[in-house]
Amino acid sequence: MSDIKAHSMARFWHVVGVDGARLTGTFIVMASPRRSGEFLVYPHDVTVWDEARNGGRILYRNDFTAWVRDGDVDVPKHMVNGDKLAELEEVWNIFIEVIRAVATIAAQHIPVDEQAIEKGNQ
Repeated sequence: MSDIKAHSMARFWHVVGVDGARLTGTFIVMASPRRSGEFLVYPHDVTVWDEARNGGRILYRNDFTAWVRDGDVDVPKHMVNGDKLAELEEVWNIFIEVIRAVATIAAQHIPVDEQAIEKGNQ
């Protein structure tokens, strides 16, 4: 008999898909354990397409981290993978709107644990 236990992480994480003209793919959104309305957003498998949509660069988990706090998106450029920054800068405004949309959708599905937030702020 195995001692393996599996747990759903849906309470803390949400996977959100995006299909746009220049950005498509899936993102992982995590609710902050410290503050209601705060989320971390990571790419899981996101393509930044060229204008003709003939090719693009794929963003993975370690390529950037975005913070969304009450709808404000923060992606420090020094924390974006340097090899992929040029492609993201080309679509930066779209990229920020996508991150905001992803966090907004996830916020509708991730329950807020006010007790954990209160405990984390002590």
